[in-house]
Amino acid sequence: ASYTSTSNSISSLPAYLVNVVPELKIDGQLVSTGAPITLGKELSFTISLNEPGIGLSQIDNVILAGEYYGIGLDTGRITAEYLNALNMKLGTTKTKLGNHDHDGLTKDTLIGDFLYTTAAAYFAELDATDEITAKTMNVVHYRAPSIGMFSLKLDVRGLFNVPTGVNLKGMMMDADRVMQAVISKDGNMDQIRKYMFKSGITSSALEHAIPEQIFSTADSPVEGISAIKAIQVASGQGIPIYTVTNINAGTVLPQLSISSEAKDDVINAVYAGKTVITQKSNITYNGWNGCGYIVLNPDTGAAAYMISGGMNGSYTPTYWSGLDTVMLMSDSTGYGLNAVTEASMEREINVMYRGFAYIGVLVSFAMDIHHAFTDPNLTTAQRTATISLAIGTAIFAGLAVYLSAGLLGIVLSLFITILLNIIKVIIMQSIINSQRERKIRFA
Repeated sequence: ASYTSTSNSISSLPAYLVNVVPELKIDGQLVSTGAPITLGKELSFTISLNEPGIGLSQIDNVILAGEYYGIGLDTGRITAEYLNALNMKLGTTKTKLGNHDHDGLTKDTLIGDFLYTTAAAYFAELDATDEITAKTMNVVHYRAPSIGMFSLKLDVRGLFNVPTGVNLKGMMMDADRVMQAVISKDGNMDQIRKYMFKSGITSSALEHAIPEQIFSTADSPVEGISAIKAIQVASGQGIPIYTVTNINAGTVLPQLSISSEAKDDVINAVYAGKTVITQKSNITYNGWNGCGYIVLNPDTGAAAYMISGGMNGSYTPTYWSGLDTVMLMSDSTGYGLNAVTEASMEREINVMYRGFAYIGVLVSFAMDIHHAFTDPNLTTAQRTATISLAIGTAIFAGLAVYLSAGLLGIVLSLFITILLNIIKVIIMQSIINSQRERKIRFA
């Protein structure tokens, strides 16, 4: 997986106001659609492969409604001629945009072609590199059907499981399935293991290197982080790199200072008989914080190259990328212009609302505290209850404001604040009534 984040991208969208329709296109032709769904909602996306001698296999992904995927399929080899044809298509689009000729341009020609070409370029370079490696190592390799996706990702904010805001997060490459059959010409299994390990390292590195090559400019280079690169960066920073097996697991595992999810992966893999190469602690690289780790089958040399978060590949953080150019080109045709304006207005309204809401929470808290300390009619129990309720109300109301986004978020946070104050009044009245009953009993 490779990810390219953008801090200068277009603004957010009020997700709960937007419905999108899932579409599957092949060579620009619509082949399937789904039911309308709220922008930012989770969807299950399954790719099934039926191969002779192997049978049916499935690749399952959870995606978000509104994300855009270019799916690359490698069935043996992606030729230079095919890649050149894709590049020529992108060149034609670029020329039309330069001439302000928007006739026939769609989201597929403006964005989809970039995503698909990146996925295809990944497999084309991997195939060429593996071919050279196989010849030098005296093995024969066959690329089994493999699938990778390069996508435009969304960052969704939500409240009570309702998407309230959606921002452009960046781009991610995820090599879901990279498979090959390898035979040694002289029957040397050790050569096969070495080849598989070297091929895996290449596939991991290319996941960040290909987006870097495509989206970097002379003024704004894109930097990526893959499993391999994360380990290299960690080593360069003096962080120890461990090779963990079930023999040394008891000594090494307690020393790992990585995310709990990554550590669980390492533990599960080691006790399943795999060898794991990982760094001792996380690194921070261009805004990304995490670790890389390799889960290796010592018998075959096949491996999964992982980064924190369970992605099989790499992450490419940057504060500018070609993605901004793509989105700006989209806006220059008029597509999405209204959404940008509406999102900008929503953002400004949110900022103003939050400012006033925080002031309201603080004022209410201050009034409750002032009442607790200045009202001579309050008993000690009532004064203590007033202070406790004021603190609790302020914390939960402040949290509701913090999590709010868009009109729905504003309404929900106001409702929560009002509800908390009603509960506070009911509890206070209950305490007062209890005190009165006690006085009557004693009288």
